[in-house]
Amino acid sequence: MNKDEQVNVAIGATSLVQPLTGIGQYTFNLAKKISERPGYNLDLFYGRGWSKDIEPRTVKNISTIKNIVRKVVPFSYKINRWVQQSAFDKKIVKSPPALYHEPNFLPLKFDGPVVITVHDLSFIRYPHTHPKERIKMMNDWFPAAVERADCIIADSHYTKSEILSEFAIESDKVKVVHLGASKDFMPRSKADVHSVLCKYDLKYRDYMLAVGTLEPRKNLVQVIEAYRALPLDVAKKTPLIIAGMRGWKEKGMLAQLEALLINGRARLLGYVPGEDLPYIYSGARGLLYPSIYEGFGLPVLEAMSSGTPVICSNSSSLPEVIGKAGKIVEIGDVDRMAELIRNLCEDEGELIRLAAAGLKRSSQFSWDKCATDTIEAYQYTLRKN
Repeated sequence: MNKDEQVNVAIGATSLVQPLTGIGQYTFNLAKKISERPGYNLDLFYGRGWSKDIEPRTVKNISTIKNIVRKVVPFSYKINRWVQQSAFDKKIVKSPPALYHEPNFLPLKFDGPVVITVHDLSFIRYPHTHPKERIKMMNDWFPAAVERADCIIADSHYTKSEILSEFAIESDKVKVVHLGASKDFMPRSKADVHSVLCKYDLKYRDYMLAVGTLEPRKNLVQVIEAYRALPLDVAKKTPLIIAGMRGWKEKGMLAQLEALLINGRARLLGYVPGEDLPYIYSGARGLLYPSIYEGFGLPVLEAMSSGTPVICSNSSSLPEVIGKAGKIVEIGDVDRMAELIRNLCEDEGELIRLAAAGLKRSSQFSWDKCATDTIEAYQYTLRKN
């Protein structure tokens, strides 16, 4: 690329419709960083139209609307896809970009170079943790997306190995690009977080945090059972605080939570706005992240960046992200999870050691590096074409 040459890149931005999930956070931070680099001109496709603005879009009651449409409209996924493709084509036909990057698995049809980001293969490895409609959609469209893509970005070496084991493609086509954590996630003093914690009736370093959509893959059941095994005084002094949207098959989980909720050993915050979340991370005594399967596990990095110790599962990509900077527990080992939680609740030295180790580890990841590595993937793709 010549010094003064501009590369026009189209980026799929449907994941930026709030409330943001992990893929939405990835898309937002990556697009922001690439837009700051000379030589790259971004156009974002929001599902119904285009914009150069990189911003989350609010659609009131979007989750409720989606659920109703899926129940009453046959083939709603395909209809939505057709509507998106029509809106996508209006601009693409008039002004085709040099490259199209879809950060959310499934690219729309495009005749030019295509990059896709594959965050994980949970829909293949753990289909029972997803709604049947989502599994059908991914099974119908994802193999063709892998074949069509000129380059596939994987969030971790683990995810790359998963892709290569499942699909007959050359290794060089898959580029590992680790995620970063926003600079908003940083250590904060008790005074710094006071006003936000008061808003949620939380006490500094006196709660354990679990984040993520309430769905089976996040394995919050293991945390709930561990809290039930803790001495009552420990659990009430340092309760479990769950921040996350309602998800699929949550009813059984909520039933198991009920006893903890009744006597103050746990609380549900629901969806927490992005501007408040860094303060809640910083104020927590630790993050509990026992997920069954993750392509990266961004909350682990966000917690480490906040100076908050992490206890996570030994599953999938999580050991790759946490390194030796936190505590790792086997999936299903409730007793060990309870032991680690109790140690962190009662041992100030443990808290200080793990916080320092996490900060050191988190410095190896950043959105700037993610953008640099992604641009290298773009350049690889353009050279192929």
